[in-house]
Amino acid sequence: MTKLLRTLLTFAQVYDAVQICKSTMYRKMGEGTFPRPVTLGPGCVRWRSDDIAAWIDSHAVQAEACAANTKRALFANAALRRNKQAAAELASHV
Repeated sequence: MTKLLRTLLTFAQVYDAVQICKSTMYRKMGEGTFPRPVTLGPGCVRWRSDDIAAWIDSHAVQAEACAANTKRALFANAALRRNKQAAAELASHV
């Protein structure tokens, strides 16, 4: 017998995994940027675990790229400050 790879998650389980509030989650669903739940009955929805995992993975890649860009910007700003200080020192000796 094949083991099921997909499980259904409650809102609490999804919240624990992604740490965004319910209103943000539903806003993102409306924007098409967050997985939609499966409706199991009146007032009963669940999210597919693989959909949530894929969303987390895609945002982890974005977060890593953002962190790398921030790091590059910090280094560039530091280099610019050093260059300005060096130029000011040279100008003061002239």
